[in-house]
Amino acid sequence: MSTHLSRNSVRLPVREREIIQTDRAPAVVTSVFCPRHQDSVGLAECAVCDRCQEIGANDDGRPTHVTCEASSPPVKDLLRRLLPRAAGRTQISSVMSQSVTCLTADVSVEALTALLLEDNISGVPVVDAEGFPIGVVSKTDILRERFENADLYDEPLPIAERRAAGLDDGYRLTPLSRVTVGEIMMPVAFTLCETDSLANAATLMSVEGVHRVPVVGSDGRVVGILSALDLARWMAHETKPEC
Repeated sequence: MSTHLSRNSVRLPVREREIIQTDRAPAVVTSVFCPRHQDSVGLAECAVCDRCQEIGANDDGRPTHVTCEASSPPVKDLLRRLLPRAAGRTQISSVMSQSVTCLTADVSVEALTALLLEDNISGVPVVDAEGFPIGVVSKTDILRERFENADLYDEPLPIAERRAAGLDDGYRLTPLSRVTVGEIMMPVAFTLCETDSLANAATLMSVEGVHRVPVVGSDGRVVGILSALDLARWMAHETKPEC
């Protein structure tokens, strides 16, 4: 490890990953993100690198940062500048999921759950009978419904409440199989046109904090769906070095 600090030195923060297990002491792994390798590197490996100049620590001796003489590869810097331009020229239609499954609001949550598991997807658009988007429903909505209203399904109401409401003593609340998609979905607030750019899509997702957006054609009907994963795949393809 070199002790000479140069003008090109950068400080790399040390990250910790703590894994808590039931039958063992917590395991802690330290690493830094290496600009030279563009990857996470273990602190022990970093310490023996000829570009490592100093490992800083706090008063308890816990490592806090690594001073390194590595710089980002020029090609990576170039890609970072070009990528936004490419996203501005690329239409959503070329990246979105071309095959999209939509549901109407009257479909049961039970059927929705089976669909998401069978197709290994995390969410789908909800449309009316004509194919116009009215909402989006996801695994998160199912979990939220089960968590918030778990005591409402297939459970008898207390006798006093049943009688006060004029209900039969054997009355039970609606089972989950009768709860519909329309009752748990997020009403659609955002859509994207298939001719919009990926730059617009990325901005929308980032600002509004959404992970998937229905894509519509010029007539306003759903023609696809764009997810954050679709954007990630496109970015990975654009930045993949040619062999």
